[in-house]
Amino acid sequence: ARRPRLGLSVLPGPPRSRMPEYKFPPAFAWGTGSSAYQTEGGWQSGGRGLSIWDAWSHTPGRVAGGAVADAAADHFGRWRDDVGLLH
Repeated sequence: ARRPRLGLSVLPGPPRSRMPEYKFPPAFAWGTGSSAYQTEGGWQSGGRGLSIWDAWSHTPGRVAGGAVADAAADHFGRWRDDVGLLH
């Protein structure tokens, strides 16, 4: 089951009409950055295989609360949606 994405309407802060308007120069280039562990999906997704970080984080006592990033941002499964957000 896919998790619902949060929309801008649920983020805290002033209403859009009261937010200052920012303008970027015409030649301004937007970019993105990420961490492979956060975006690739779980080690069992798409034949990716187990990485050393997957093995380390799944070892009991290594991460507070036992959290792992098997789903994380799930870019592997949501890449079309993520690319759509860039347009």
